[in-house]
Amino acid sequence: MYYCAYCGAHSLILDVLVSELPCRQSDRSRVVALAKHATQLLLDEGPCVKLKRGAGLVEKQYRYLCKGCGLPLAYLSHPFKDSANKFLYLIENAFALTADGKSLAQLEAEERAKSAEVPIVIPIFNVKKSAGEAPASASAAAAASSARSSASSAAAPASSSAAAAAAAPASSAGADAASASSATAPTDAAAENQSKA
Repeated sequence: MYYCAYCGAHSLILDVLVSELPCRQSDRSRVVALAKHATQLLLDEGPCVKLKRGAGLVEKQYRYLCKGCGLPLAYLSHPFKDSANKFLYLIENAFALTADGKSLAQLEAEERAKSAEVPIVIPIFNVKKSAGEAPASASAAAAASSARSSASSAAAPASSSAAAAAAAPASSAGADAASASSATAPTDAAAENQSKA
């Protein structure tokens, strides 16, 4: 199904793409072999137009007009009902594949644009690290263990200093006790001497 490229009216039913038909050199129209392709025209019969083609040559075109806008879309080289018509000529860019006047080239360009806009999702797999590159979890564990070791080493001097402070009064108390015992020892000896006397 083809539409008028100017007004969007239904105009032609053809069993082949217009872009695949051979092109006439004189006016770039597409040539439909009526004996080869199934063709149905949804057009009105128009006037016969005479055109000059080169040196004294005159071409007659029996034109088909669009039912919607009245513009010529196709033509024959012989009268409409004449059996001598072997070819139907479709005027260049007169037919569209959609009602809004888009040709096959435009539709293909839109499809290419849509395919370019679609994001390509690439799956991401776990990549093995090299021997010199430590994983993030291992580096985090190493940092945590170093923090614990530094905390324990900082706590060790504090505990040793506390133990030394606690041991210092104890040692001084022991010294006082020893000095007291040594001071009382002569007194006891003197008392024993007096009792003997």
